[in-house]
Amino acid sequence: MRSDVTVDSVNVVGIHELETMAESAEAGTFDLFRALQLRCFSDPEIRSELHNFLLTIPGYAQGRSERIDRIVDDYFTEINGYLFGASDGPR
Repeated sequence: MRSDVTVDSVNVVGIHELETMAESAEAGTFDLFRALQLRCFSDPEIRSELHNFLLTIPGYAQGRSERIDRIVDDYFTEINGYLFGASDGPR
């Protein structure tokens, strides 16, 4: 509401892209902030599809995070326990 404040285009990141960026960054193959900054410079009006742009950035969706893999495995173990009964005793 002030004339001296400008708002640039906003990067909207879907959950799939966010999760992939986080995992790639944690694996050490991708710089999340650099990728978003590059998008702002190459497409200042943010008209391109984020996913398609990210696919052009080296390291995106190419690394695996051991920590995130463990978390996902733990979730699936817990879900399987709820659905099919715990196979390793009570929790």
